[in-house]
Amino acid sequence: MDRAILTAAGVLALAGQASALTHIVPTDFATIQGAIDASADGDTVLVLPGTYAEHDIDFGGRAIVVRGSAPADPRVVAATVVDGAAQGTVFWFRSYEDTTSVLEGLTITGGFAEIGPESRGGGITCRPSTGPLIRRCHLRGNVSQGHGGGMACFLAAPVIEECRIENNSATDEGGGVMCDWSSVSIRRCWLGGNRAWNGGALGAFWESSVELVDCVIADNVADYYGGGISATFESSLALTRCTVRDNSAERGGGAGGYDSSAMLQECEIASNAARSGGGLYGLSGTFTSSRFNDNHAEEDGGAYAGSGGLTMSECWFEGNVAGDYGGRSLPMVGRFGWAPAS
Repeated sequence: MDRAILTAAGVLALAGQASALTHIVPTDFATIQGAIDASADGDTVLVLPGTYAEHDIDFGGRAIVVRGSAPADPRVVAATVVDGAAQGTVFWFRSYEDTTSVLEGLTITGGFAEIGPESRGGGITCRPSTGPLIRRCHLRGNVSQGHGGGMACFLAAPVIEECRIENNSATDEGGGVMCDWSSVSIRRCWLGGNRAWNGGALGAFWESSVELVDCVIADNVADYYGGGISATFESSLALTRCTVRDNSAERGGGAGGYDSSAMLQECEIASNAARSGGGLYGLSGTFTSSRFNDNHAEEDGGAYAGSGGLTMSECWFEGNVAGDYGGRSLPMVGRFGWAPAS
């Protein structure tokens, strides 16, 4: 009896595996959305190299994989382009998708989000109670007139792995990625050349929690807080083995904000620039085994400008410069690059 039950279970499992289908774009379907609409849980939508002019592509809650033909090959990813042509967000998650909904190996560009109540992002939008897995994608050249040029998350929990998020822009928060009341994990990603009012590469907003592991945040610009990253309204950042370099802002060239915290472990904060807080500004938290070097502030705090609530251990500060306090005018403080926030 036990053997019969096990045999039946094995047959059912094999039948379930055999039922999964691969839908090829453009061979089987002319559009990615058409292939998705024909899919069921467990299916794969395989997108061949080419340029696809589509926007508002919706998984519709399906546990499927939408991927390019060679996600591990950057040349193939670069040649597999989904272009929103400034007509709307490119990909749209709004139906309780989790990490069984996978977007992988595509270049996502030309997304455009107008200001509106739905908090859309330019390239990707994650609405409440969604948490897709976005892996080995290239988000570039997307724009939001509000929040999240590359990607906007509202009450969402996506996982972002091995992506390039660059040259996106937002009028308000998060040129690359915007997190609003969200819990987001970003691993082994490059965020570069993005721009926003706050959080050139990434904005954590309204009690958001953002984890970054083995990421590079470089060459981003914010007009006010956080050239690389901003954290505001009781948000928290956790950076592990990250490099934050060559970013600029009014306050916090590398990262900045208020009423929020940051945990840094084995990170490098280097060559960032701001009026106040060349490296970091205004964030409390714990910095461990991290290096602050060659950051520059026109006024206070070459490496860090803050008002307290900061614990540092085994950190190294070198070559940070400030025009006023926390710079060369005070040799010891200049070495450590610290000054109170104004």
